[in-house]
Amino acid sequence: MVHHANIAHILEHGICNRGHPQFDPAYVDIGHPEIVGKRTAQPVGIEGYGELGDYVPFYFCGHTPMLLNIITGKHGLPRRAQRDLVIIHCPLQRILEAGCRYFYTDGNAKVNISKTYTELGEMDQLDWDAIGSDDFRIAEHGPDRIRRKHSEFLVHGHVPVACIAALLVLDTERRAEMEALVSARDLDIKVMVDQQRKWFFS
Repeated sequence: MVHHANIAHILEHGICNRGHPQFDPAYVDIGHPEIVGKRTAQPVGIEGYGELGDYVPFYFCGHTPMLLNIITGKHGLPRRAQRDLVIIHCPLQRILEAGCRYFYTDGNAKVNISKTYTELGEMDQLDWDAIGSDDFRIAEHGPDRIRRKHSEFLVHGHVPVACIAALLVLDTERRAEMEALVSARDLDIKVMVDQQRKWFFS
């Protein structure tokens, strides 16, 4: 999930972590600067895997608490309209075919109690009910549901453009903008409006 202003650079260079030589110097952040800074230097917790900042993070789902915080400005996040955000869909199979190094977590990677995994056969350890739900009320489910919903798949260094299958947007105007960027580069990437609101909030 990124700001739409970042898409042109991503379609040229792929999705880069902050330390990558091709990271966009004009990158528009949507996260909290302080949290991003702390996260960057946090060890992964797997020998030889470095720090969280070495990776490009993905969520498995839409309707994330982070998205809600971004559109409401909660917890000091810069407030953004949903239509200014683009969700980048990279199928797991494409990431594997590209030979990308990865790991994944059973919750927010920044939280110390979240477990890390490197084998795809362990994905049953994730709470898929929480991941797929848009109900993360603390009063109903407790605070850990938010952590578990924020399970992450993290790719080391750089995600090639070839891994991108689709861009999901909120409305037709943003779709036209994204389609123009994709067409100008002759890329086979679908641009879809999330009409059923499976990723964005209604």
